[in-house]
Amino acid sequence: MADKLPSQPVTSATRAQLDPHTADGVIREYYECFNTRRFVEAAALFADDAEVEQLPMVRQERGGIGYLQFVSLWLRAFPDATLTPE
Repeated sequence: MADKLPSQPVTSATRAQLDPHTADGVIREYYECFNTRRFVEAAALFADDAEVEQLPMVRQERGGIGYLQFVSLWLRAFPDATLTPE
């Protein structure tokens, strides 16, 4: 069974438990950044050529820039949203 994300913000002690070199560690870090609204840090997790699904009427950017563009529009619709991976 997969571990749940920590219910508290990631601290230096808990960050050591999240291995950023594994897919699981990157995903957990991404969701923690999203939920604590550290979007620039989340954007840094994207490869420069990563394709980000965006609204069709918006210029399609890639990588962290595309993510920041997406999250800006998404938060207009869901300003208080948080995500929990299972």
